[in-house]
Amino acid sequence: MSATRVITVSGSGHGAGKTILAEKLLRCLSRSAAIKASVETAEELDIISETDATVSPGKDTGRYLAAGASKAYFIRGSGEGVLRAVQEVVDSGEFPVVIVETNALAASLEAELRIFVKEERVTKPGAEDCERIADVIVSDVSACRTQSREG
Repeated sequence: MSATRVITVSGSGHGAGKTILAEKLLRCLSRSAAIKASVETAEELDIISETDATVSPGKDTGRYLAAGASKAYFIRGSGEGVLRAVQEVVDSGEFPVVIVETNALAASLEAELRIFVKEERVTKPGAEDCERIADVIVSDVSACRTQSREG
């Protein structure tokens, strides 16, 4: 079995298009997982795992599943706990590709591809670091074209 490949999607701020870009990627990747990883100070680790898009329609996990993810996770808590939980999903070998939407862990994860979504209006703390390590910088998510797995 080949190793799981990791793609991180980070961005300049809320509304930059990170989730939209993750959805576009998921439409092209079979049997993938998607993770929304959120680091929050002094938070107990919380892991939500879903396989049914109708459970959380409109939420990021529901959007990932509707786009074609086999499994979607929302993982939040302290940085160390979230990193460990994300790494466990990656190390499970269950998925050929795991897309991780995160700014906080973008530099900590070993990733084959780091994508940064740049929106000029807003810059959240740490965004500059994510942009600096990115392999690809996308400035207009709507211009990103994808072809579905069926087509």
